[in-house]
Amino acid sequence: MVRLLVDIRPFPGMLLFHRAFTRPLVDIDGVETEARWGGVTQLPVEPGLHDLAVYFRYRFQKKARLATGRAELNADGTMPELPVKARLGPFNHSHFRVTLG
Repeated sequence: MVRLLVDIRPFPGMLLFHRAFTRPLVDIDGVETEARWGGVTQLPVEPGLHDLAVYFRYRFQKKARLATGRAELNADGTMPELPVKARLGPFNHSHFRVTLG
């Protein structure tokens, strides 16, 4: 089992807004998990290739996927932890930039 360490942050200066009105989510191979802003969310994954998506939705929304950023990751099992950074851009139409390692 490999542990993903997903660090999700909005554009600097927008953290209070997003903490109050939105919630970030991580989708791994179609399984959605609620995360948190400004900290690390730990998620276990089996070794192998995985599709990763990071997005947010407003608190009153049930299905929206706003600002989706995607990455393909290979959790090959050689490292017990795999850091993932997701950064939201400055504009309303910005997407997450997802980087591995």
